[in-house]
Amino acid sequence: MNREEMLRKLRAGEDPLDLSIEKWKDIVNHLKSIRRASDFDDNLEAHGDNCALCEVHESCHSCPVYKRTGRENCGGTPYWEFRLAWRRYDLKAMRIAGERELEFLISLRKQLKTKKKFENILQFLDGKLKLGKKLTNDDITKLIEIDNFAQEHNLPELHEKVAKIIVSIEKTIPAEEVELKEGEIKKLSENVVIRKRKDNMIEIEW
Repeated sequence: MNREEMLRKLRAGEDPLDLSIEKWKDIVNHLKSIRRASDFDDNLEAHGDNCALCEVHESCHSCPVYKRTGRENCGGTPYWEFRLAWRRYDLKAMRIAGERELEFLISLRKQLKTKKKFENILQFLDGKLKLGKKLTNDDITKLIEIDNFAQEHNLPELHEKVAKIIVSIEKTIPAEEVELKEGEIKKLSENVVIRKRKDNMIEIEW
């Protein structure tokens, strides 16, 4: 996919990350079809000029790649391994780096889809609490799963949303209704306990 094709698909409303994945699939397939690095079609990889993500984001800081790595100009990704291999005309290294860049982008898309799904679940649980409903053990288990995902993938904003839900849960548990002495804990589900603090407030831990 060259720049003209990329721009046409963007104007048609296609997702820029999907287009970046498509571009690198084309690059990987092209690399398999050539016998020398000098035969590489540089129209396929024209740095930011043929990157759908660069096209739609005014700066690296709003790009999902930067949010994943914390580094500008695709630092921390296999992209620069590919560029260095290309500079050396090392076809084997170009193929390896191209595959790795494609895998990176596919994993990023999967992470973003999972994050969106979890954000929708958190929104549902927050609405449930605002209606005065108590969360079930299954709801608590899902919160644990989401928080583990947030920590594993270094997504502090998702962790903060989980923390806000926990604060809301604590507010729905009147301390006087919890038959615990100071410092005692009670199992709320398999991995979650409820604790009464010195100030008679309730907190939830996992």
